[in-house]
Amino acid sequence: LLIPLAITLGQVESNFRRETDLGAEKAIFFFLKNTLIPTTALMSAIYEEHKDEDGFLYMTYSGEDLLFTTKVAL
Repeated sequence: LLIPLAITLGQVESNFRRETDLGAEKAIFFFLKNTLIPTTALMSAIYEEHKDEDGFLYMTYSGEDLLFTTKVAL
C-alpha cells in the first residue's frame, strides 16, 4: 500500500476504512513495533522513526467492536 508522507495517520485510517468497508462501529488501532501511534502523527515522521532496514514501514492494525452505553435518568 502506497501512502503519501504528507498526511496524518488519521487520514490513513479514514482511507483504510473506506477501502475495507469498515464502518464507524469498529475501532481501529495502528501499532508499530508494539507501540500505539497517535492518529495526529504525520506519516513522514512515523516513517522516519519506524522504517525497517529495507526501507518499508510495517504496521499492524487491530480492530474492535465498539460498545455504546447510555445513562437513563429515572
